[in-house]
Amino acid sequence: GERREVEEGLIAAQERDAAMEGSLEAILSGLGRLKGVALDIEEEAAMQNIMVDDIHQRALQAEADLRSLNARMSSVLRSAGGAGRLLCNVALLLVVLALGLFVYQTVKQHRTSTP
Repeated sequence: GERREVEEGLIAAQERDAAMEGSLEAILSGLGRLKGVALDIEEEAAMQNIMVDDIHQRALQAEADLRSLNARMSSVLRSAGGAGRLLCNVALLLVVLALGLFVYQTVKQHRTSTP
């Protein structure tokens, strides 16, 4: 009677304990894998931080180089009389070259057409 009920209760408790033990082992295994993933993510984040810092330093250097180049170009333009004057000089040079090419072609045609 009563002893049998106690034994059955103990067996049921042992079975629940065994099931709980299996569940705890599965949770522990999952936590181990999760820890490994977290460590991998931490390592990847550290490497990406290094890369971002490197890119940031390169961007700062490029910005400084561009500022320096801009300052030098501004100085050259000022010494040439400004951007407007420089463009006028380039346009005048192109007109002179075009006129020279026209004269050359005209003389060349005249020489080949004259016997």
